[in-house]
Amino acid sequence: MGTSALFASRRRLLTQGAVAAHVLTYLALPFAKSDPSLRGSDAQRYVEIVNAIGRFGAHTTVEYPPLAVAAMRSIGSDVHRMAFALLLANAIADLVIAVVLLRMWSRSCSLIYLALSAPILAFLAGGYDLTVAACVVVGLGAVKRHRESGGGGLIAFAVFIKMWPAVLIVPLFAAAKRRAAATQALAIAVGVALWCAWSGLRGPLDVLTFRGAQGWNVESVPGWLLAVVTGQHSRHEQGSWRVGAPWHGWVTALNIACVVVLGLVARMLRMSQDRDRSFDLACLSVVVSTMVFSTLLSPQYIAWLLPLVAICAAETTGRAILRPAIATLLTDAFYVGSSNLTMPDGFMSHLKVGARNAALVWLLVATLRELHALTQERPMSVATSLKPSALTFR
Repeated sequence: MGTSALFASRRRLLTQGAVAAHVLTYLALPFAKSDPSLRGSDAQRYVEIVNAIGRFGAHTTVEYPPLAVAAMRSIGSDVHRMAFALLLANAIADLVIAVVLLRMWSRSCSLIYLALSAPILAFLAGGYDLTVAACVVVGLGAVKRHRESGGGGLIAFAVFIKMWPAVLIVPLFAAAKRRAAATQALAIAVGVALWCAWSGLRGPLDVLTFRGAQGWNVESVPGWLLAVVTGQHSRHEQGSWRVGAPWHGWVTALNIACVVVLGLVARMLRMSQDRDRSFDLACLSVVVSTMVFSTLLSPQYIAWLLPLVAICAAETTGRAILRPAIATLLTDAFYVGSSNLTMPDGFMSHLKVGARNAALVWLLVATLRELHALTQERPMSVATSLKPSALTFR
């Protein structure tokens, strides 16, 4: 058997194994869900929102954007039905991401996604983060195929399911994908105006502040640092374990730091000689930056990174981000699988969260370094590209 045939055989075996892991996970999860496991779960919170009286924002506080709330209410108030709907939505989104990466990018890209996501599928199925990631991947795929208006509109649609895709306007604008950026900005502006007309300013503010929570989530990078440095115990506030009531100036400082990093990403993308490769890295960079500087970072948010890491890692220039990405995913999975998430103040819990957060910061640094490296490349002249040595090695 030749080297190429052996490589193809191994890749086929790896693909079959990854697909089997995904299928078996989704088949096994309905049997693993029991009444005790649903107590305190996201599904139970969604049912509480469904049963709330009056308009969200105007009469009751809701921490989710309007399209997410509309989907919850369309499912109904049975917690088992809600959990099954989330499982089905995640399975469909998982399939959509794998197929879109295969068709719009490459087979290697789809395989990397399947392999990276397999260890954490079990705890992603309780939320809808993969659904949002699927919308983003389809939108970016449309932009890649020069259907910028549709792609920008779909990314804006995802913003009203979960807010984080809004930051993708930075690489869209910096990469001169103006139609996509303008469509996203216009759609978000119209959506927010309609949202405020329905619920008043309180609706968007409840989402941005997570129902006015004062503390920082102990699993976030800033919250973990606050807990470790001050030794404060966490409390359950607005759906997550939080620590302290930090001075508002610290929140402002974090927001400024995030904006500075986003501006740096935009500048490096504009300077790059290869906009296509740089655009993928820039998309990953802005999402990781948002996660690093956010004061809320639940374990399932790692789903946001999966397709973007796969897209970047499939490129030669993006291989350096694979190690920190794998470290982030594995430490996140280990933390969820080996910890009692209702007791976040223990030494081992802090140690595991710290390892995950360190890996996430490592991933941010790696993506920024790779993006900066592309700004240092210079296009070869015609004379240089025709040298015999260039022909021999390329």
